[in-house]
Amino acid sequence: MDYAALSRQERDRLIAEGADPDSVILQSELHNHVIRREGESIDDYTKRHSDTMNAMIRRGVSILNDLLTADVVPSGFGTEDGRFFDLGPESGATKGEYREFSQWLSEVSVAGQTYEVPEKWLKFEKPAGDLNYDSGDRP
Repeated sequence: MDYAALSRQERDRLIAEGADPDSVILQSELHNHVIRREGESIDDYTKRHSDTMNAMIRRGVSILNDLLTADVVPSGFGTEDGRFFDLGPESGATKGEYREFSQWLSEVSVAGQTYEVPEKWLKFEKPAGDLNYDSGDRP
């Protein structure tokens, strides 16, 4: 699967739907936003790069991963009650949404509590019949 092309297509789609072009960038473009300073150590640059990327995400910037090289990536989450949520590369989920959903599900699973799925995650719920096992996706 060509994740770089998928990321570029997703960026184009979001911009066509009205997203501010500065709010949707490709991971390969991050170096344009965080330029290594002369004499800066690699450790200092890496920390500044990470801090800048996290600040961008907090501001609502979508950073689409066009550098993915894995053939199979985690794409979905199954809940104890048998529901499946697809946040994979073709779902439209951002890296931030993926991280946030993963953290939320982990917290409610560890707590062993009865939970209601927040409305913002319902757009990623897929009926069991819609799962595509041929592509490597597994709940």
